[in-house]
Amino acid sequence: MTASNKGHSRQRDPQENDASPETTSGMLRIERFIEPCILLLLAQRNRHGYALRDELVQIGLAQEVDFGNLYRTLRRMERGGIVESHLVEQSTAPTRRVYRITPQGRHLLEFCMIALASAPNVHIR
Repeated sequence: MTASNKGHSRQRDPQENDASPETTSGMLRIERFIEPCILLLLAQRNRHGYALRDELVQIGLAQEVDFGNLYRTLRRMERGGIVESHLVEQSTAPTRRVYRITPQGRHLLEFCMIALASAPNVHIR
C-alpha cells in the first residue's frame, strides 16, 4: 500500500464485469469455479435453479449446493450479462425463473475451457 492510498480500499469500477471468474491476468479464480460449471449446464439447455442445483450435485461439484449461494451467483452472473432469465408460469406448480446462457456467457465458457485444457495435468473429455 502506498502512502497515497494508505487506509483506503480500492474503489470498484462500476464497469467491471462482476460475473467473470477471470482475473485481469487471464487466470481463473478457483472460488468462482461454479460459474463455468453453471455456464456449461446452461449451454446444454435452459434450466431453473432447482435443476441447476441437482445437476451440480450430480456432476460431483459438491455434495450439496446452498440455494442462497446459488441464487446470489446466478444474480451476479445475470448482472454481468453472461446469463439471463425469464419467468415461466406453470399451471400445476409455482412460477419458475428459468436461466439461459448469453452470447457473452458462451464466450466466457469457451475461455474457461481453453484455460482448463491448457493447464498442466488437466484432461478434458
